[in-house]
Amino acid sequence: MDGDTTFFRRMDFRGWGARLDYIVCPGLDWAIEGFSLKNRHDTVWTGDFRETVIGTSLTAYF
Repeated sequence: MDGDTTFFRRMDFRGWGARLDYIVCPGLDWAIEGFSLKNRHDTVWTGDFRETVIGTSLTAYF
């Protein structure tokens, strides 16, 4: 999902998303990311769906 810039659009959402990665040391990545989404079409099942998320992650690669 992080490498696919059309993921949310193909899932029928609109909004924005951003991610910032910081390499702490070789093999250790710290990321801050956020997005704000809304469904493009209100339906009986989804209604007026909105979601805003800001989060962080620490990933070790080996």
